Amino acid sequence: MNKLTIIFFTILLLTYIIVEKEALKIEDLPEPESYKKAKQLAVKDANGDKRAEGIALDFLRQNRRNCTVNCDLVLTCPLLTPECCPKKNDDCLKLDTVKNG
Repeated sequence: MNKLTIIFFTILLLTYIIVEKEALKIEDLPEPESYKKAKQLAVKDANGDKRAEGIALDFLRQNRRNCTVNCDLVLTCPLLTPECCPKKNDDCLKLDTVKNG
């Protein structure tokens, strides 16, 4: 019984890894100029503090990812994901998060 359980969860884990690896995500698209400017501002506002810079860039990355399915999440969604907000273009519609979301 334990062997079967381990085999089942191993197969399940491998399937999950393969699906996640093959999924088209927002990070796979080229970064728009407005997002690049937002990243530059985040780095500038950190004033050389690497920890604050990392937090700010992570926050921008998460908002960009979450804005693909919900443009009303934050006011800056059109700047972070112009592919998806306010109108979804072809690049946005190809994303797996948008298809499944």
